Amino acid sequence: MVALALDIGGTRTGIAVSDRTGRVAMPLKVLPACEVEGMARSFRMILEDHEPDVLAVSYTHLRAHET
Repeated sequence: MVALALDIGGTRTGIAVSDRTGRVAMPLKVLPACEVEGMARSFRMILEDHEPDVLAVSYTHLRAHET
């Protein structure tokens, strides 16, 4: 099971992908947040290349205001 993790910030979104076992993830790319939220070609290419089974999303910019 391949997982794609998105760490969505106000300006940038960090993207990580796991191996096929879903146990080990590694950083993949950082894109402008607007490209991910708008499903820009750069983000769609990542989805097509890695064909994730699961998307995990973290909203960093929301957590930052909780402290």
